[in-house]
Amino acid sequence: MKKTLILIALTISTAFFATSCKNDDEVAPSAVAGSWSLQSYESEIKVKGEDSEKDGEDVSASKLFMNLAADGTFTSNSVFSVEDVVSNESISGKYEFKDGFLVLKYKDPETKADVVFYSKVKTSTSSELVLVIDKDALLKTAQASSATDPETAEGITLILLLVEKLEITFKYKKA
Repeated sequence: MKKTLILIALTISTAFFATSCKNDDEVAPSAVAGSWSLQSYESEIKVKGEDSEKDGEDVSASKLFMNLAADGTFTSNSVFSVEDVVSNESISGKYEFKDGFLVLKYKDPETKADVVFYSKVKTSTSSELVLVIDKDALLKTAQASSATDPETAEGITLILLLVEKLEITFKYKKA
């Protein structure tokens, strides 16, 4: 169940971000511009009525990356879905930092639906980017998706109803 929830969260998010920046500490696109290689993830998920489950994995060998351009555009070599991580597809779109969140905007390659995905940036240095997907980020994603992709918004809402705690941390290093 935990792996399914992780994949659902990743699907809904499609890219891998999270932030806990203060509003007055917004990150400028030029500050994170470059190619970022996903090194690992850690998760903690507590489904209502069940014990909390923790997991983590070094995924550096999978060569998943995200390129963030200084002009506010991005590309990634992977798409996350409920069933799997598809690394032979790519996505591209725009990103911005807003109210402490990294907001990705792109078209889902399969459904062609407009996706708006929120995540929080926990750490942003010249060599390290740590992103977290949590319930707050998913709630913002559901709210943003409700008009353009109601099916995704409903799926996120269901996850939010089922879990007491959801925190997926992605650690990137500058390539």
